[in-house]
Amino acid sequence: MATRSSLIKLPSHADFLVRGIEVPSYVYQQKPFSFIPTGFGTNSDFLKEKFFPESVQLNSYRAYLEDPFEPGIYGVSSAPSDQVALYFAAHLVHKAIECAANRKIQWGRLSGKYDQPILSSEADLIVVQGLSNVTTPHRLELAQDLIDAKRGHAKLIFVLAGEDPVTFFATKLYRPVNQVFFHSSGLVKRKVEVM
Repeated sequence: MATRSSLIKLPSHADFLVRGIEVPSYVYQQKPFSFIPTGFGTNSDFLKEKFFPESVQLNSYRAYLEDPFEPGIYGVSSAPSDQVALYFAAHLVHKAIECAANRKIQWGRLSGKYDQPILSSEADLIVVQGLSNVTTPHRLELAQDLIDAKRGHAKLIFVLAGEDPVTFFATKLYRPVNQVFFHSSGLVKRKVEVM
């Protein structure tokens, strides 16, 4: 069972490669960290301001651990860069492997090209990286196409950078997100200062 202070630490890179999952090696530049969720608020002129308490992230993580392959969307984001989000997404993949080693998992990136192999993936769990608050409209449209094609059929984990996943999905992808993880260096710093 996940607790507020679970250590997020990845196995070796070879553990992913032997399963055919191409987690980028630069993900390992991030050091292991404690899963200490914090509350966050939406941050957009186009959304009504709303606060999400830390329990939203904790409940998202717990639900994922119960069934990593339940179809839906897990928005995994960090700010200012996606480094922590990438590491957490790799952790989620590792947990999925532990749960059901025979299920198909794919890690990919949306690019500006029209031919996107990830759009025709038959995987049960798909990790998509490379989206941020400055992503081109074309790549955002590809992400929307992937969501629409896989809705109800696969778990999608979107790795985001720069803003919280609720704001990103509401203002850029115009799709709901089922589970969220958001790590911001600023939020962690403020929480430590308050404690």
